[in-house]
Amino acid sequence: MALAEEIRAHDLINPYADIIIESIRSAWMEWLGSPFFGKWSSRGRATFVWETVMDSLKDKFKGNRDVYILDKGTTVLFVVKQEIVFRFKLADKSGRSKNVQTKSAKSFHDPELDYNLLAEGGIASDIPRVEVVYSLNKTATQIDNIKMIARDKSALVWNTSLVSTQSSFVELGNISNNTVDSEPKAKRRFKGKSTETVRKKAVGEM
Repeated sequence: MALAEEIRAHDLINPYADIIIESIRSAWMEWLGSPFFGKWSSRGRATFVWETVMDSLKDKFKGNRDVYILDKGTTVLFVVKQEIVFRFKLADKSGRSKNVQTKSAKSFHDPELDYNLLAEGGIASDIPRVEVVYSLNKTATQIDNIKMIARDKSALVWNTSLVSTQSSFVELGNISNNTVDSEPKAKRRFKGKSTETVRKKAVGEM
């Protein structure tokens, strides 16, 4: 598999940037307003945001013929026009995606390896792979940026912001409530006070 070319990746995914950004912003606002904010661990926070973003993106991309969703539980892949695949992650301080180093995670980042999860979904396993990542400020109370990145094993090959300007995130906590659903969710994934269930869901994903 060849590394994802930055220009081509941008051309394929940028048309959906607004959908992706809005899903992440809304998930973050929901986290800030949840009873778990300030109580759960960083792993619990990451899982809450990931699950909420996945629910939103799966709903928004439903029926879109150009975006195929491959849902493998702890991994959700979005295949755009059968030409590129992206997944959603939290970025670490270096800007790389945070991953438990499973065999699957290693193969996703190795351009010399096929990604068998794609083959299981009937998708060519050698198409370029990128990640959409969000980074937080030092106190983990605000989103700093949302980027698309490409990796070659542990190396960050390129990264490009999906937002037009960094200032878009300066006052993220004051975004209008219109960006967040006012109606309660029919199904809630997080009801308990313990983080044990969250940690189990996060295995291989966060």
